[in-house]
Amino acid sequence: MASIGGGAPFSSREGLLRDLIRAPFRKFVIDTELSEAEIVERLRGIVEPGSPFVAGFGRTNKLFAGEVSPHGFKIMRLIYYGNGALPVVIGSCESGPKGARVQVTMRPTKFAIAFGILWFTFVVLFNVVVGLVTISAWWKTGIVKDGIFSLSGVAMAAFGYLIAAVPFGAEARKARGLLEEALQATPGPRIQKVQGSAPPRLPRFAKWLLGVGGLAIAGSALSLVLVPPLFVRSEPYQIAESYVRSDPVVQAELGPINGIDFDRWGRNQLSYAGPEGSARFAFRVEGTRGKGTVFVTMRRHLGVWQISAAELREASGRIVTLRSVTANATIAPGP
Repeated sequence: MASIGGGAPFSSREGLLRDLIRAPFRKFVIDTELSEAEIVERLRGIVEPGSPFVAGFGRTNKLFAGEVSPHGFKIMRLIYYGNGALPVVIGSCESGPKGARVQVTMRPTKFAIAFGILWFTFVVLFNVVVGLVTISAWWKTGIVKDGIFSLSGVAMAAFGYLIAAVPFGAEARKARGLLEEALQATPGPRIQKVQGSAPPRLPRFAKWLLGVGGLAIAGSALSLVLVPPLFVRSEPYQIAESYVRSDPVVQAELGPINGIDFDRWGRNQLSYAGPEGSARFAFRVEGTRGKGTVFVTMRRHLGVWQISAAELREASGRIVTLRSVTANATIAPGP
């Protein structure tokens, strides 16, 4: 099998940089020993019928999605990550030197083309306005200011071109490599894997949920590791811990204190801006006669932290108010 034009195959590093910066359009030919009927059968084995967008939300082991008929095909690669520059692969078959010849064209989606037109229209208008303003200022003052010689417009145009060309070029190489494997007399390993009833991949939505769930779990685990040291080193935490250690009601209820630990599950919070702020900490306290959790609420006023409320929740369920705004220490019956 031979292919001409359109850059190097995906399996080769030859021409990689050239393919990534070329205009987002490809046209090439694949000569194969397969007949036209065999090409249709081979492609139908790796193409999920229907819309590529809809197919991405179902379980499938196919590599492409789209339409395949005796007259040709129009397909897109099934991917499970975002790429708005994914190429549309259009092909037609005709007689070749030893079998059939497949004419392949790759272009961006209509949405990507429309977005590119809007982007470059904006860039052209921006450069025209900057140029007119610069010429007007030069005409009036005789001084050339930044404007027509500015590189901002060129940078915008280059950026828009690269975000269209580079993702398209990368995906075009992958799609071409898969097509070449599929149209060999003996299909390549990735094609054989699909033909061998490889297990269906998870739908795109399920993978998205798994990704979001994984990020949430990782974020929660990271917060459990990083947040407690930030609380413990803060000034209000040190004040609150010192208060708990020295409070006579806590010692009267639990006995002399053996240890105090930061309760990372106790809805701790700390926020302040300038001289004002608020904080809430939970401490696991172990005394010689019992255990409990002390919750301390604090306020920051004019840069000074003060304890506004505190309570002890014993293991038995009894709640002891250590400090409140309206009363001294009182004991409330537990449930």
